[in-house]
Amino acid sequence: MKMRQLSVLVLMLIVVCAAAANAGEMSFGVKGGLVMTNVTGIPEEWEDAQSYRTNFSGGVFLNYAFDEALSIQPELLYVPKGVKGTLYDGFMDVDVTPSIDFIEIPLLLKFTVPTEGKVHPCIFAGPSLGFVTSSKLKINLGWLSSSVDMSDFTNGTDFGVVAGAGIGYDTRYGLLSIEARFQRGFSNIIESANFDIRGVEQSITIDEFKHYGFAFLAGMQF
Repeated sequence: MKMRQLSVLVLMLIVVCAAAANAGEMSFGVKGGLVMTNVTGIPEEWEDAQSYRTNFSGGVFLNYAFDEALSIQPELLYVPKGVKGTLYDGFMDVDVTPSIDFIEIPLLLKFTVPTEGKVHPCIFAGPSLGFVTSSKLKINLGWLSSSVDMSDFTNGTDFGVVAGAGIGYDTRYGLLSIEARFQRGFSNIIESANFDIRGVEQSITIDEFKHYGFAFLAGMQF
């Protein structure tokens, strides 16, 4: 999706949430932390040598509270995804990392356990819509490295679900929170890939390339 279309969606999201603020309690916040992603449909040559891609994720969110327990929380997050794999080209190992970065907009229904103290456990779940901002295949062969643009055979959007749990603590500045979440994508992001290693054309045929992963985030809600 083009950045202009993404900007319109974000603006609409902000307008809707701002309008709802008149009927309930509205707050906003920031969050960030680590995200670990992998994919389904690993090619046969990667099955014994694939691992999670780990990177930083972060962004902003709004929270509209219907009451003390129930709220809805739209988020705008930068989420780098992909997988790390190792191929063998007949001479030495080749590290191959499809790196696909997203701007994601989860819409979470959040239930916070009512408590009398400063600690507030919560659970949440909801759909998420992601837009690809960068799609590259990074190749490392010993001390040699290269990067291949995969945007021509990468789908621009991904639809998935998010679920998780966290705990918040009231401070003088706002609600400090930590959370763990699982995300599963349902869109086939990449169908096939062709790239060059030492002048030799290589190809990977992927029947299914759907993301899943875990995130561990800390945030502050004002």
